[in-house]
Amino acid sequence: MPTHAGMTATSTTPLSGATGASTLNPVVVNFSDPVDSTSTTGKFAFSGTGVTATAGTIATSGSAVTVPLSAQLPFSTSVTTTVTGGSSGIKSTL
Repeated sequence: MPTHAGMTATSTTPLSGATGASTLNPVVVNFSDPVDSTSTTGKFAFSGTGVTATAGTIATSGSAVTVPLSAQLPFSTSVTTTVTGGSSGIKSTL
């Protein structure tokens, strides 16, 4: 699979540090390159106090990756989404 060394996450929804974000909406990560859809499985993790959600079935469209949640996120809790990068992470189609 091709790997473009300069591929980066360019934006997220919700934004980093957002308050009042929905606890049910998926996380969307936009990358600088088109994403190889076969490289996304197991590459997203959610953490925080009381967080039990995992990534549902991930969808890709060009450089956008939509990550649905397997469970509702807890209210009033800071949640971190971790994306695996590097040689074992998400790959570019370039």
